[in-house]
Amino acid sequence: MTKIYYVDRVTATLADNLEAFGLSQLLFTIVSDTSHMGLQIKDVGDSFEITLDSQLEDQLLSQINFFTLIDALETSKAHPNLEPAYYVDYIQHQRDNQAYFEARKSGLDKAELSEQGFHPPVRDWHTWAVINQMSAVSTYNKLAEFWFAHRFVFPDFLKIILNMYNYRPNDLEKNEANWKSLAQEEGLSIPSRISKLQVINPGMGKGGNRTKADGLGIGGLKGFWIPEYLKFVGLFQAGIPRVVSSKDRKIKDRKTYVLRPKVLRWETHKSVFPRFQEITYPSTAVMMDILAILRYCVIFLKQWKTGQGNGWGRFTHGQPGDHVEAFDVVFYKHLGSAHVTLNTSTLILPQWFQSIDTLEEADKYISLLDEHQGIIRNLDEQKGNEYELLLRYRDFLSARDLRSFFQFNKGYHKHVMSKMIKGKYPPKRFTTNNLEMLIMAHDKKLKPILQDEGFLHIAEGIRRSTVILQYQKRSKADPLYEVRYGLGDKLLLNSQYPDKFVQELGRFIHDYNRENARKSEARNLQYRKNITTEDIQSIVDLIDHFGAPTVANLLVAYGYARDPGIQSDTEEIES
Repeated sequence: MTKIYYVDRVTATLADNLEAFGLSQLLFTIVSDTSHMGLQIKDVGDSFEITLDSQLEDQLLSQINFFTLIDALETSKAHPNLEPAYYVDYIQHQRDNQAYFEARKSGLDKAELSEQGFHPPVRDWHTWAVINQMSAVSTYNKLAEFWFAHRFVFPDFLKIILNMYNYRPNDLEKNEANWKSLAQEEGLSIPSRISKLQVINPGMGKGGNRTKADGLGIGGLKGFWIPEYLKFVGLFQAGIPRVVSSKDRKIKDRKTYVLRPKVLRWETHKSVFPRFQEITYPSTAVMMDILAILRYCVIFLKQWKTGQGNGWGRFTHGQPGDHVEAFDVVFYKHLGSAHVTLNTSTLILPQWFQSIDTLEEADKYISLLDEHQGIIRNLDEQKGNEYELLLRYRDFLSARDLRSFFQFNKGYHKHVMSKMIKGKYPPKRFTTNNLEMLIMAHDKKLKPILQDEGFLHIAEGIRRSTVILQYQKRSKADPLYEVRYGLGDKLLLNSQYPDKFVQELGRFIHDYNRENARKSEARNLQYRKNITTEDIQSIVDLIDHFGAPTVANLLVAYGYARDPGIQSDTEEIES
């Protein structure tokens, strides 16, 4: 019979997620010798359901040996009252990390570094660091000590914890009372309540907090210590704490990303999350948001491929957003002596993936996501116009709405041309095949546009009048034709009015064909095909059916994209 535990979503913040992941890790540790027993977390609105395929028998719990779920930290200011096996030397890890990064400057590869005894930070380092930097070590260590104090009554202690999450809503008061009775019987001098720290409870730091409005103080809120312990466990299991980076390295702000499960099997989570932790690096604030989403989806699909390829069938399907709904994010501002919660937000995982049932489909989406990562990574958040582009792309990524993507692309094609005009290395461009997959994933009704020969011919004409010619000019080759600066802007500017849009497009086509004829006559050269009357009729029909704004945005997107069948811009020019 299935056993269900519940974690109430009391705060509607990442604190609830952490508690759910903490309880899941506790259950996983209890049943790890029985193949996880189908452990799964599901968001049911007012709570998270954590299910096992069968009941936890009292006999199993009575035989459980003592274990811990977090290690305390020994720092220059904190010395845990625990045996050495139950804490880590934070300062030594810090020294080892510094030595590793210094050694990397010598140019040694990973294998050479390892041979010489230099190793990258351990996986838990970022979590230890945020606990230390946010002045949470003292309370964190107390929680580890409280847990350790129950080693001689561990089965009874576990039963109280599991009973606390047996029903919805959770009966914290009753189980806090049960725990107090156990502690009193065993002579444990442990307070039942402890401070709710911002590192795991955003928005619950010091301030004016009273149950009754009978006074004002600046103390922090307190809560039953066991849920607070589990939240720290969850921080290690589903949290990504990272420093917000900047060029001058003066900013010491922080962000923490915590998964919000939708229907997530623990086995799936354990396959994806560790690798995701490894490749999530500090970056600027908006860039880090975007790359977190893209990288999680890529790792998810790669792990899904591995499972399918080996016949494990671990994931029912390869749509990341059906397993993990979002990242709940907290932004901590550094104020010199401390960090404070400045903002909480939610990043929804893309829901625009089509059903991914084959390895080939997974490969296509991985290629698309990798292409987007390459484009995003080359933007500089500390430059105003590129910062705006990143904001628009982030809006698109979490929304099932092509309008946000078109807004991004409107600015991005100008960015590409601007860089090329300045003689800088051309930014990466979207490829037409990945654009088609992206657009079709959002709206299959647009397929007739993308497969229309007239549309494709005119998009190619735009490409051969803009980015290809500018690349040729940058390479100091004879461009032959005139570069049409601002063409995309003109088309989009007039797209709200079908007549004006057709007139603007007609002017471009007229000039395009006339220039072809002139160069052909004067120099006996013509690298571009003429746009025909049939092409014009096709595009007019599409405008009548789909509207000028949609056709215009797709034309510009395709017109400034790259043909994937051609390896480089140089080949595009010569083809």
